[in-house]
Amino acid sequence: MAGGRGDAGGHLADAFSAELDSLLLFYAPDVVCHPAPGWVDGDAACHGHDGFRQLGAVWATGVDDPAVEIEEVRDLHDRFLIYAHFTGRSRESGKPIRQSFAAINSDLRPDGKVGEVHFFLSREEALRAVDPVHSAPPLDAAPLVAAGEAGGARA
Repeated sequence: MAGGRGDAGGHLADAFSAELDSLLLFYAPDVVCHPAPGWVDGDAACHGHDGFRQLGAVWATGVDDPAVEIEEVRDLHDRFLIYAHFTGRSRESGKPIRQSFAAINSDLRPDGKVGEVHFFLSREEALRAVDPVHSAPPLDAAPLVAAGEAGGARA
């Protein structure tokens, strides 16, 4: 994955790759990833850890200093709802940029790993997918991790 310039850029790409690898600890090796409409050409599902990495690479190849920031994780009993952001710097201007996204993790396996994930480019789209009638998670769906609680740690 490209990221940054020169040796520092390679290190930053490696850091982003390491961030994705740390997330993959929660996903089954045969995870099915459904990209948000318009995220990748053809919007076809990606399979396995390599497919997950390919989706992340779409962001990483377009920016310098790519990173992932997890804002919130909600336990919805039979699935998890994640709000997060890809961050980086514009290659043209050097200004910070950010792409918010949400993910619904489902097909929770006995080993605790996720077997299927659907990505969305906004919180609202994910909420409509979770609850098309009310567009909000159940009242008892408390955040597992909210921004600021993890000491500003990135996932």
